[in-house]
Amino acid sequence: MAPSARVYAGMAAEERRARRRARLLEAGLELLGTKGAQATSVTAVCRLARLTPRYFYESFRDLDELLVAIFDAIVAEVTEEVRARIPEGGDMRSTVRANIAAWVEITARDRRKGRVAFVEALGSEPLMRRRLETSRRFADLTVELASTFYGVSARETPGLEVAGLVVAGGLIETMVEWLEGGLSRAPEDVIEDFTNACVASLEAAIPQAASP
Repeated sequence: MAPSARVYAGMAAEERRARRRARLLEAGLELLGTKGAQATSVTAVCRLARLTPRYFYESFRDLDELLVAIFDAIVAEVTEEVRARIPEGGDMRSTVRANIAAWVEITARDRRKGRVAFVEALGSEPLMRRRLETSRRFADLTVELASTFYGVSARETPGLEVAGLVVAGGLIETMVEWLEGGLSRAPEDVIEDFTNACVASLEAAIPQAASP
C-alpha cells in the first residue's frame, strides 16, 4: 500500500493532511482576525492549532502563504454568496448590491473575516498585494457590468474606469470604518447606503445613464 493511502485512526493520509491544514487556517484566521498581524506567527498558529511546525510546513511554505490562503478562502466564500444573491436577469443595481451585501453580511457574521480582508492586510505585503489585486478585479467587473447594462464602451467612457475605482476603493474604506466603529450603522443600512453611492458614481460617469 502506498504511503499516501495508509489509514490511521480511520483516516487516510490525505484526509489527515487536509484536516491539519484546515486547523492551521482556522488558527490563522483566529489570530489575524482578533489579535492582528503582529501577533500572528508560525509559532503562535501552531500553538493554537495544537500542531508542530513540521505540520505547518507540510501545508505552507511560510506565514505569508498561510495569510494569503486565509484571504483567498474569504474571497471564495464571498463569491459563492454573491452568485446565490444575484437574481436571474437582475439589473445593475441588484448585482452591485449583491456584491456589497455579501461582504457586509459575511463580516457581520464573522468580524474576523472582515478584519483579515480589509484591516490586517496592512501588516503583510503579500496580503496587501492580494487585496489590491482583488480590489482591482472588483473595479474591472463593476466597469464591465455598467458598460453592458448601459450599452457603452468603457474605452469611450473614460470616467467609467475612475468610477469603478471609486466603488472598489470606497468599499474598502467603508468596511474599515464600519469595522473600527467609526460608522454606527446597521448592516442593512450600510448595504443600502453604499449601493446608492455606487450606482450614483457609475451613472455620473455615463451621461445617458438616466435612460439605459
